[in-house]
Amino acid sequence: MVAVATAAGAFVSLDGMRWQRLSEELPSGPATALALAAREGFTEGWVAIRGELWRSELRAVAGRAAATPPVRVAIPFASGQLEQELEQNWSITEAGLHSRAVSRLIAKRA
Repeated sequence: MVAVATAAGAFVSLDGMRWQRLSEELPSGPATALALAAREGFTEGWVAIRGELWRSELRAVAGRAAATPPVRVAIPFASGQLEQELEQNWSITEAGLHSRAVSRLIAKRA
């Protein structure tokens, strides 16, 4: 089983000649990254589409790749928590990025 990420989406093939969409249930749009991992009894597929990460299990069925319904995978720092973390703990000045804790220590000594 091989798969490719393209500007038209994610595609999979069992033989490298006949291609099909990884899953019709994935959102449309360019796929920017794709990974396959062989597991016991299936192939695990991961694909990034429009900044979202999706996971599905793939199996060969009747000469075609069959996928379980894709599941969106939320990664905490990729879903807005990074911005919140930065706002709470860091400050950006003309001199660069500074830890708010370090800035408070410097202010106390001044």
